[in-house]
Amino acid sequence: MQRKIRATGINPVSQLPIEALQPAEKPAGIVAWLCTAEAADIPSGENDIRNEDLRRRAGVEVIFPG
Repeated sequence: MQRKIRATGINPVSQLPIEALQPAEKPAGIVAWLCTAEAADIPSGENDIRNEDLRRRAGVEVIFPG
């Protein structure tokens, strides 16, 4: 699916090199954690994987290319 989106060039994210993307398990781990009681105080709505506190609390290490 990512390859099809990338081929469209629809937005700036579609133009990122694949190497710059996180493995799907990383954001999926955060989503799974958001479904637990530990995340009850996190406001519903949009959350950002770039939020260091969110990643720390979810126990998910994300490395952003420099």
